[in-house]
Amino acid sequence: MSSEPLQLERAIWYGSQDDSPELAPDEFGLRIAVVDAQGELGPTVALLANARVSGQLGERYGGRLPGATRIVAVEQETGQLYQGNAEPFEAAPLIPASLEAPDVPPSDDEPEQLSVEVQFNVDLGVILDLPPIEGTYWVFAWLDDVVSNVLAFELPADDMRHGQPAARPEMLSNLHVNFPGSDAPEVGQAALVLGDALAESGPLGDRLRVAGRAATGMFGDEEDAPRFLTVLVRREFEREVHASTAITPETFTEEGTFEFDALALCGKPSPPERMYAIALYGDEVSRTLVIEPDKLA
Repeated sequence: MSSEPLQLERAIWYGSQDDSPELAPDEFGLRIAVVDAQGELGPTVALLANARVSGQLGERYGGRLPGATRIVAVEQETGQLYQGNAEPFEAAPLIPASLEAPDVPPSDDEPEQLSVEVQFNVDLGVILDLPPIEGTYWVFAWLDDVVSNVLAFELPADDMRHGQPAARPEMLSNLHVNFPGSDAPEVGQAALVLGDALAESGPLGDRLRVAGRAATGMFGDEEDAPRFLTVLVRREFEREVHASTAITPETFTEEGTFEFDALALCGKPSPPERMYAIALYGDEVSRTLVIEPDKLA
């Protein structure tokens, strides 16, 4: 973080900043940086985001790409999840273009939109409604199948914030660990991976089972090692992120396998819609698993 706090005049603003992360000229993705800041309510931390995404996403969300991006933070001591959007609270509900009108192929005279770039910035204390006490968090940004890098930040105490204090979520309610590894994907070069979603039906109803694996030895027992593995799911037409958490390394063997039911986390959408899932451990995040609607039909 910068040595001098960034002076904030508002909780959300747009455009590149001196400390904004950079993308290579031909790089697509979503990158974030965090800097100490002084906001309207007091000391805080600002998230600076730089995105270059496909023209398809640009056409889908138009000028509201920041509003479609979910900012997610996990409190490191408890695993508590906080989330919000880079858009004013009073903004109208975000309806993707594909819901407002049928798909119409572009005319021959209409140029194809190859990419869209946007820079946006937020006061994390305000946007995430974080508690007034000091705390340490992991934070990232998530836009459909695009997930940013994960960073840690320390938020100073400020009595002007009024968010709910972090509390440890219910453990293992829907995240099962150390199941037989034959169903888990191979890790390869990644530290954390999710396999394909498997639709299952049984006496207790429909399930959408997702298996995952962490690299061997990833869940270390060092004192400063991250304490939680979190799996997160969101629907295409819903902004809310749903999560389940397990304590590590106490609950994990060296095998590093886990599984969860995506439908138990966020419910079965009707009509079916695309869903997205990721796994998070400290500053390691899996690639986004895209679950197509036909899995839910």
